[in-house]
Amino acid sequence: MPKYPEGGVKFLIVFVRVRFPMEKAQQVAELFAKLMSERPVPEGVKHIGPFLRTTLEDGVVAISLYEVEEGKEVEAFKYAMELEFQFRVIEGYRYSVDLYYTIEEALSLLA
Repeated sequence: MPKYPEGGVKFLIVFVRVRFPMEKAQQVAELFAKLMSERPVPEGVKHIGPFLRTTLEDGVVAISLYEVEEGKEVEAFKYAMELEFQFRVIEGYRYSVDLYYTIEEALSLLA
């Protein structure tokens, strides 16, 4: 069983990856703009992106990063998850939200 550092596990990057069909790009863009105006990024969290690419196989693929100050980890993860959940109404929209730890945090989990 992994040992957690005192005070719990902390991560500094939330990595969001989304995919959606090219024909849904306008709908995604409109909803994204609406949500960004209604749901500001929490204090202590810096949103970087989104960065997009297109492929014939995957349609549109976008990534975003959230740099998270210590103590804001849960708030950042919750924000990213709740934001992505709003896109569930768009057919073909898929997302993942992953947490990336500093090397020190990752090694402490393995100890």
